[in-house]
Amino acid sequence: MSAEEILVEVDDAVATVTLNRPGQRNAMPLRCWHLLHDHLERLVDDPVVRVVVLTGMGTAFCSGDDIKEVAELLERDAPWEVRDITLAIQRVTRDLVAMPKPAIAAVNGWALGAGFELALACDFIYAAESAGFGFPETSIGMTITGGATHLLPRLCGLGIAKELAFTSRKFSAQQALDYGIVNRVVPDTGLLAAVREVAGEIVRNSPVAVGLQKELFNLGAESTLEHALEHETATVYSAFTSADGREGARSFAEKRPAVWP
Repeated sequence: MSAEEILVEVDDAVATVTLNRPGQRNAMPLRCWHLLHDHLERLVDDPVVRVVVLTGMGTAFCSGDDIKEVAELLERDAPWEVRDITLAIQRVTRDLVAMPKPAIAAVNGWALGAGFELALACDFIYAAESAGFGFPETSIGMTITGGATHLLPRLCGLGIAKELAFTSRKFSAQQALDYGIVNRVVPDTGLLAAVREVAGEIVRNSPVAVGLQKELFNLGAESTLEHALEHETATVYSAFTSADGREGARSFAEKRPAVWP
């Protein structure tokens, strides 16, 4: 395993995680899913990091699983090892959804299969104009594994999600924007600058409040209105009594920028 297959750079409280297998269009073998999980765990515990950006090196964001690896496992009649890959992908989905820090996908090229799932597990997606998306699984006799059956319909609706999965159709960044899958499409050369700009906007705010807000949205999306209101009430109290809440109130009263603990 080479740690260089995934690069991590921290600058101004923003961690940029770059998939670094450009010769393979950033296809992810099992070892890379484990490595990505390890990096995400460390970033969650790093008090300096406030936002995580996920992107790819070269012309692809992530072209999905390493299909050669999967084919070799099937050739050896080792389906339990294919299950290991599935569980590793799903663990990364849980990492990104559950982490108390925003995760932004900067999709710089193709995001296919598990690569598309990886982007969907982030809190939102910015895409380069040349980016493309798709689920090729049904065209090779496979199915979606990384939580996209839950995440994608919440963005584009169940009918569109089924159509994209059933047809294995590839679609452009602009189409993804039209579907509501991505938040913004920007010129290729301006992608990371645009993502860093929005990450900077987030970093200026209370990390406690942002983390609680992420949790609230994730719970609220799965709740009734009454349950969402209950969660909001509990969270308001947690935020208000936190050190961030006290600093926020003081800085507002004193008409100065907040300095978060």
